[in-house]
Amino acid sequence: MDVEEIVALSIALFVVLCFVLVESTEIFVVLLLICLAASLQLAGFFIPKEAKVVLKSLVYLFLIAFIGIVVRKALEVLR
Repeated sequence: MDVEEIVALSIALFVVLCFVLVESTEIFVVLLLICLAASLQLAGFFIPKEAKVVLKSLVYLFLIAFIGIVVRKALEVLR
C-alpha cells in the first residue's frame, strides 16, 4: 500500500467519523480543514506532486469556507 493510499484512507475514515459524530456543518468544515492541513504537513514529503496539488487546493477551499464562517459568526456577535 502506497503512502498516497494510506493518506487517502485516513482522510476518508476521518470524514466518515466526523460525519457520524458532528451535527453542525460549521464544525464539520473546520475539522476537515484541520485534517487536510495536518495530512498535507505530515505526508507532504511522501506523496506525489499531483496529489499534493489536489490536497493544497482542498485546503485553500476549506480555508475560504472557514473565513466565511468566522465572518458570519463575527457579524452575529456584533448584531
